[in-house]
Amino acid sequence: MSPGHKRGDEAFFTTDPTMAPEAIVEAFVRRWSLETAFEETRAHLGMEPLRNRSANAVRRSVPLLLALYSLIVAWFARHVGDPGAWVRSRPWYPKKHVTFSDMLAAARHDILTEPISSRLVAGMAASEIGAPALSEPNPSDFAPRLTA
Repeated sequence: MSPGHKRGDEAFFTTDPTMAPEAIVEAFVRRWSLETAFEETRAHLGMEPLRNRSANAVRRSVPLLLALYSLIVAWFARHVGDPGAWVRSRPWYPKKHVTFSDMLAAARHDILTEPISSRLVAGMAASEIGAPALSEPNPSDFAPRLTA
């Protein structure tokens, strides 16, 4: 381990003997964000336990989940004013930066609160909006309509 560092030493290599050491490390750094996206999609969007029975199903499911990952990240970057407000730390796992699970929680919160209470009733006259439409929604109240 290098003096003054918390992480151990790491070795990077390539099968291309013409690559400079800097280029090898740059390739690793570029690849890291992609590896993170795959891990977050697997862990939080269920990419790994898919029960696809055909190659075509895999060709449809995996790109759709990766697109969903991208949409959530883009939505969070565009619509969340204070990203730090969504950092959910635990005493045993403090963190300083927003993670994908925080972004997903923010998206779920927005979907379950904002659209039902305001966006769906935006075109209605004030006399048509009853008290239940203006109150905080309870997701279980909508379950029968979603499954029917």
